[in-house]
Amino acid sequence: MRQAAALALFFAAYLSVIHYPNAFGGIIRFSILLSTRPRPGIADIAASYVYVCLPCLILILALYTRRKSTRMSLALAAKILTGVAFPTALLDLLVAPFLAGPGGNVVFLIAVSVLSWHLLVFGWATQVRSAGGLRLTPIILLFATPIAALMAWSLFAAVSVATEVHRIAGDRPYCLARTEDGFFGPGSFGYGPIRTLEGLRGTRLFTTFTGYKDTSRWYFHAVLIVDGEKGREYWNWSIRRVRFEPFHHPERFVERPTYVCQPARSFLSKTPLL
Repeated sequence: MRQAAALALFFAAYLSVIHYPNAFGGIIRFSILLSTRPRPGIADIAASYVYVCLPCLILILALYTRRKSTRMSLALAAKILTGVAFPTALLDLLVAPFLAGPGGNVVFLIAVSVLSWHLLVFGWATQVRSAGGLRLTPIILLFATPIAALMAWSLFAAVSVATEVHRIAGDRPYCLARTEDGFFGPGSFGYGPIRTLEGLRGTRLFTTFTGYKDTSRWYFHAVLIVDGEKGREYWNWSIRRVRFEPFHHPERFVERPTYVCQPARSFLSKTPLL
């Protein structure tokens, strides 16, 4: 029972920190086997949850089951499902980052975490069938390390964004915007204000938009707009440098980030968590 509860908590943390709320955004939209459309629909998002969630849910059920034969059957089902999903996870790892534009690095990390998750569930399902429970063996720790590292980085990025905003804006009115697509509102596309604090996580605050060409770089990951004494200041969020960097003449950009949000005092303090 304790092992099942621990696995359920770890699984919930993994989904919440890395994937909530739009399934596997950067990956699922580029998955050759799960979606061939530029933007995923409800069926694609549902398939993505089954793709990662179902094997783990079956494994948790196996740990809760006291009847040995049923536990063995459920663990076998989890192994089969992860085995079926593994080629897609590997394909996403090899393909998705190259189709994600400026967000390729983040999509790569998410794809590594998904692949690691499948290997982790497969390893644990094997342990349940052979030993009847879970153990933290070196190979299990190897599979879990990329997941834990990405979760830590995603939360660290959120704290870094908030810290940088406070450092730059101080008491001045400001607002924070990010790129949007259909995931974040009906018909939405382009820039839009940050609506929830969970959107500051590293695995959420990035863009896969380019422009007319794959080599175009029209969009920023996030834009900080500050009302200064000499006019508005514009700052671009750099994922690699983990800081906001100023940019000038925003009106010259094809996709202008000039009026994407309305500066206000304590903008993030007024933003809900979820």
